[in-house]
Amino acid sequence: MNYYYGNIPPRVPYTPVGCVGKWTLIEMNNGAVFPMLISIADPAGMTVGQIPPSMSTTSFPSSSIKNSVCL
Repeated sequence: MNYYYGNIPPRVPYTPVGCVGKWTLIEMNNGAVFPMLISIADPAGMTVGQIPPSMSTTSFPSSSIKNSVCL
C-alpha cells in the first residue's frame, strides 16, 4: 500500500516508515541503524525491503521503526 501527500499531480509517495522504491536509512527502536531498499511500507502493518550486503528480502513491523530518512 502506498500513501501520498498532496492533491496536485505529481503526487509524491510518502510513508513515515520509509520511501517506497528508494534507499532509506532506518533507525529501529532498539537503536540499530541500517540502509534498506523499501518495497512495501505500511505504517499500520509491515515494512518490507532488501538490506545489504545480501540484498535478501526481509520484513518487520513498521511500529518497530523509530525514524527513517530517504536517501
